[in-house]
Amino acid sequence: MTALPLCDCPRSLHFHGTRDMYSYHRCRCARCTDANTAYYQATAHLTRRHEWSPAEPARRRLALLRESGLSIPAIAALCNVAPSQLRYLIRGPKGRVVQRVRRSMLEALNAVSYQDVSAAQLPPGTYVDGAPSMRQLQSLSAAGWSMAALARKTGVSKGTLISVINGGGTRESTRIRIADAHKTMHALAPASGSSHERSAVGAARARAAANGWTVYEDEDFSYRADNEEEAA
Repeated sequence: MTALPLCDCPRSLHFHGTRDMYSYHRCRCARCTDANTAYYQATAHLTRRHEWSPAEPARRRLALLRESGLSIPAIAALCNVAPSQLRYLIRGPKGRVVQRVRRSMLEALNAVSYQDVSAAQLPPGTYVDGAPSMRQLQSLSAAGWSMAALARKTGVSKGTLISVINGGGTRESTRIRIADAHKTMHALAPASGSSHERSAVGAARARAAANGWTVYEDEDFSYRADNEEEAA
Protein backbone atom coordinates (compact mmCIF):
# COMPACT_ATOMS: atom_id res chain seq x y z
CA MET A 1 0.00 0.00 0.00
CA THR A 2 1.39 3.39 -1.05
CA ALA A 3 1.99 5.72 1.88
CA LEU A 4 0.06 8.96 1.80
CA PRO A 5 2.18 12.11 1.62
CA LEU A 6 2.29 14.34 4.66
CA CYS A 7 0.51 17.68 4.73
CA ASP A 8 2.49 20.81 5.60
CA CYS A 9 -0.41 22.29 7.60
CA PRO A 10 1.14 24.06 10.63
CA ARG A 11 -1.79 23.26 12.96
CA SER A 12 -1.37 19.48 13.14
CA LEU A 13 -0.04 16.48 11.25
CA HIS A 14 -2.22 15.25 8.36
CA PHE A 15 -1.94 13.15 5.24
CA HIS A 16 -3.04 14.02 1.73
CA GLY A 17 -5.51 11.75 0.00
CA THR A 18 -8.31 11.82 2.58
CA ARG A 19 -11.74 13.41 2.58
CA ASP A 20 -10.99 15.10 5.91
CA MET A 21 -8.18 17.00 4.25
CA TYR A 22 -10.56 18.11 1.49
CA SER A 23 -13.47 19.06 3.77
CA TYR A 24 -11.87 20.41 6.92
CA HIS A 25 -8.53 21.70 5.66
CA ARG A 26 -9.76 22.68 2.19
CA CYS A 27 -6.94 20.95 0.38
CA ARG A 28 -7.72 20.71 -3.34
CA CYS A 29 -4.83 18.56 -4.48
CA ALA A 30 -5.61 15.65 -6.84
CA ARG A 31 -5.40 13.01 -4.09
CA CYS A 32 -7.77 14.80 -1.71
CA THR A 33 -10.19 15.71 -4.51
CA ASP A 34 -10.30 12.07 -5.61
CA ALA A 35 -10.95 10.96 -2.03
CA ASN A 36 -13.84 13.40 -1.71
CA THR A 37 -15.32 12.29 -5.04
CA ALA A 38 -15.07 8.64 -4.02
CA TYR A 39 -16.91 9.36 -0.78
CA TYR A 40 -19.86 11.00 -2.55
CA GLN A 41 -19.99 8.25 -5.15
CA ALA A 42 -20.15 5.69 -2.34
CA THR A 43 -22.97 7.52 -0.53
CA ALA A 44 -24.95 8.78 -3.54
CA HIS A 45 -27.48 5.94 -3.18
CA LEU A 46 -28.44 7.30 0.24
CA THR A 47 -29.20 10.71 -1.23
CA ARG A 48 -31.15 9.20 -4.11
CA ARG A 49 -33.28 7.23 -1.64
CA HIS A 50 -33.87 10.46 0.29
CA GLU A 51 -32.25 9.05 3.42
CA TRP A 52 -30.46 12.36 3.94
CA SER A 53 -31.99 15.79 4.42
CA PRO A 54 -30.51 19.27 4.85
CA ALA A 55 -29.73 19.90 8.50
CA GLU A 56 -31.06 23.45 8.77
CA PRO A 57 -34.81 22.55 8.85
CA ALA A 58 -34.09 19.98 11.55
CA ARG A 59 -32.07 22.55 13.48
CA ARG A 60 -34.93 25.09 13.30
CA ARG A 61 -37.40 22.45 14.40
CA LEU A 62 -35.23 21.47 17.35
CA ALA A 63 -34.89 25.13 18.35
CA LEU A 64 -38.68 25.53 18.24
CA LEU A 65 -39.22 22.53 20.50
CA ARG A 66 -36.58 23.77 22.95
CA GLU A 67 -38.25 27.19 23.05
CA SER A 68 -41.47 25.39 23.93
CA GLY A 69 -39.83 24.25 27.15
CA LEU A 70 -38.74 20.73 26.25
CA SER A 71 -35.23 19.70 27.22
CA ILE A 72 -32.82 17.91 24.92
CA PRO A 73 -33.31 14.56 26.77
CA ALA A 74 -37.11 14.98 26.57
CA ILE A 75 -37.03 15.69 22.83
CA ALA A 76 -34.64 12.78 22.30
CA ALA A 77 -37.01 10.45 24.12
CA LEU A 78 -39.95 11.60 21.98
CA CYS A 79 -37.88 11.14 18.81
CA ASN A 80 -36.33 7.85 19.92
CA VAL A 81 -32.80 9.11 19.33
CA ALA A 82 -29.83 9.64 21.61
CA PRO A 83 -29.48 13.11 23.20
CA SER A 84 -25.94 13.24 21.84
CA GLN A 85 -27.34 13.16 18.29
CA LEU A 86 -29.39 16.29 18.94
CA ARG A 87 -26.45 18.04 20.57
CA TYR A 88 -24.35 17.12 17.53
CA LEU A 89 -27.02 18.74 15.34
CA ILE A 90 -26.75 21.97 17.36
CA ARG A 91 -22.98 21.99 17.44
CA GLY A 92 -21.00 19.75 15.13
CA PRO A 93 -17.40 18.59 15.46
CA LYS A 94 -15.11 21.39 16.58
CA GLY A 95 -18.02 23.81 16.44
CA ARG A 96 -18.60 23.34 12.73
CA VAL A 97 -22.14 23.50 11.36
CA VAL A 98 -23.61 20.11 10.43
CA GLN A 99 -24.86 20.25 6.83
CA ARG A 100 -27.16 17.23 6.66
CA VAL A 101 -28.95 14.73 8.86
CA ARG A 102 -30.72 11.45 8.45
CA ARG A 103 -34.19 12.00 7.02
CA SER A 104 -35.59 9.85 9.83
CA MET A 105 -34.38 12.42 12.38
CA LEU A 106 -36.10 15.30 10.58
CA GLU A 107 -39.31 13.25 10.35
CA ALA A 108 -39.10 12.35 14.05
CA LEU A 109 -38.66 16.02 15.04
CA ASN A 110 -41.58 17.05 12.83
CA ALA A 111 -43.74 14.33 14.38
CA VAL A 112 -43.54 15.86 17.88
CA SER A 113 -47.02 17.34 18.28
CA TYR A 114 -48.59 20.08 20.31
CA GLN A 115 -50.02 17.40 22.61
CA ASP A 116 -46.50 16.13 23.32
CA VAL A 117 -45.39 19.63 24.28
CA SER A 118 -48.48 20.47 26.30
CA ALA A 119 -48.19 17.18 28.22
CA ALA A 120 -44.82 18.26 29.58
CA GLN A 121 -45.01 19.56 33.13
CA LEU A 122 -43.68 23.10 32.86
CA PRO A 123 -43.60 25.83 35.52
CA PRO A 124 -46.39 28.38 34.88
CA GLY A 125 -43.90 31.18 34.27
CA THR A 126 -41.93 29.28 31.63
CA TYR A 127 -41.65 31.20 28.37
CA VAL A 128 -42.97 28.88 25.64
CA ASP A 129 -43.49 28.96 21.90
CA GLY A 130 -46.68 30.85 21.07
CA ALA A 131 -47.47 29.18 17.71
CA PRO A 132 -50.20 26.80 18.99
CA SER A 133 -51.84 29.57 21.04
CA MET A 134 -51.64 31.89 18.04
CA ARG A 135 -53.46 29.40 15.83
CA GLN A 136 -56.12 28.82 18.49
CA LEU A 137 -56.78 32.54 18.85
CA GLN A 138 -56.84 33.01 15.09
CA SER A 139 -59.36 30.17 14.81
CA LEU A 140 -61.59 31.75 17.44
CA SER A 141 -61.30 35.14 15.74
CA ALA A 142 -62.38 33.56 12.45
CA ALA A 143 -65.42 32.17 14.30
CA GLY A 144 -66.34 35.71 15.37
CA TRP A 145 -64.87 35.99 18.86
CA SER A 146 -63.50 39.48 19.51
CA MET A 147 -60.36 40.16 21.52
CA ALA A 148 -62.46 41.75 24.27
CA ALA A 149 -64.64 38.64 24.53
CA LEU A 150 -61.60 36.38 24.55
CA ALA A 151 -59.96 38.49 27.25
CA ARG A 152 -63.05 38.07 29.45
CA LYS A 153 -63.21 34.31 28.82
CA THR A 154 -59.50 33.61 29.35
CA GLY A 155 -58.69 36.13 32.06
CA VAL A 156 -55.73 37.23 29.93
CA SER A 157 -55.27 40.89 29.08
CA LYS A 158 -56.35 42.05 25.64
CA GLY A 159 -52.84 43.37 24.96
CA THR A 160 -51.31 39.96 25.64
CA LEU A 161 -53.83 38.23 23.39
CA ILE A 162 -53.12 40.68 20.58
CA SER A 163 -49.40 40.00 20.94
CA VAL A 164 -49.93 36.22 20.82
CA ILE A 165 -52.35 36.28 17.88
CA ASN A 166 -49.77 38.27 15.91
CA GLY A 167 -47.03 35.71 16.52
CA GLY A 168 -45.51 36.66 19.88
CA GLY A 169 -44.38 34.13 22.45
CA THR A 170 -46.19 33.55 25.71
CA ARG A 171 -45.97 32.01 29.16
CA GLU A 172 -47.06 28.48 30.03
CA SER A 173 -49.87 29.77 32.25
CA THR A 174 -51.24 31.87 29.37
CA ARG A 175 -50.92 28.97 26.95
CA ILE A 176 -53.03 26.80 29.26
CA ARG A 177 -55.73 29.47 29.58
CA ILE A 178 -55.95 29.95 25.83
CA ALA A 179 -56.02 26.19 25.20
CA ASP A 180 -58.80 25.73 27.77
CA ALA A 181 -60.79 28.59 26.24
CA HIS A 182 -60.45 27.16 22.76
CA LYS A 183 -61.58 23.76 23.96
CA THR A 184 -64.88 25.16 25.22
CA MET A 185 -65.41 28.03 22.78
CA HIS A 186 -64.46 26.69 19.35
CA ALA A 187 -67.83 24.91 18.97
CA LEU A 188 -69.89 27.83 20.34
CA ALA A 189 -71.24 30.84 18.49
CA PRO A 190 -70.36 34.22 20.01
CA ALA A 191 -73.20 36.31 21.43
CA SER A 192 -74.88 38.48 18.81
CA GLY A 193 -78.07 39.67 20.50
CA SER A 194 -77.27 43.37 20.51
CA SER A 195 -76.04 45.62 17.74
CA HIS A 196 -72.77 46.12 19.64
CA GLU A 197 -72.22 42.35 19.85
CA ARG A 198 -73.04 41.87 16.16
CA SER A 199 -70.60 44.63 15.29
CA ALA A 200 -67.87 42.98 17.36
CA VAL A 201 -68.52 39.59 15.72
CA GLY A 202 -68.41 41.15 12.25
CA ALA A 203 -65.19 43.01 13.00
CA ALA A 204 -63.51 39.84 14.32
CA ARG A 205 -64.48 37.86 11.23
CA ALA A 206 -63.41 40.67 8.91
CA ARG A 207 -60.01 40.86 10.57
CA ALA A 208 -59.61 37.09 10.30
CA ALA A 209 -60.58 37.12 6.62
CA ALA A 210 -58.13 39.95 5.90
CA ASN A 211 -55.32 37.94 7.50
CA GLY A 212 -56.28 34.57 6.02
CA TRP A 213 -57.20 33.02 9.38
CA THR A 214 -59.60 30.08 9.30
CA VAL A 215 -61.59 28.04 11.80
CA TYR A 216 -59.86 24.78 12.69
CA GLU A 217 -62.21 21.86 13.09
CA ASP A 218 -60.01 19.75 15.34
CA GLU A 219 -57.87 20.37 18.39
CA ASP A 220 -54.61 18.96 17.06
CA PHE A 221 -52.63 22.16 16.70
CA SER A 222 -49.47 20.33 15.71
CA TYR A 223 -46.31 22.25 14.97
CA ARG A 224 -46.00 22.62 11.23
CA ALA A 225 -42.91 21.30 9.53
CA ASP A 226 -40.40 23.99 8.70
CA ASN A 227 -39.85 22.55 5.23
CA GLU A 228 -43.02 20.96 3.99
CA GLU A 229 -41.41 20.16 0.66
CA GLU A 230 -38.78 18.09 2.46
CA ALA A 231 -41.38 16.32 4.57
CA ALA A 232 -43.53 15.49 1.53
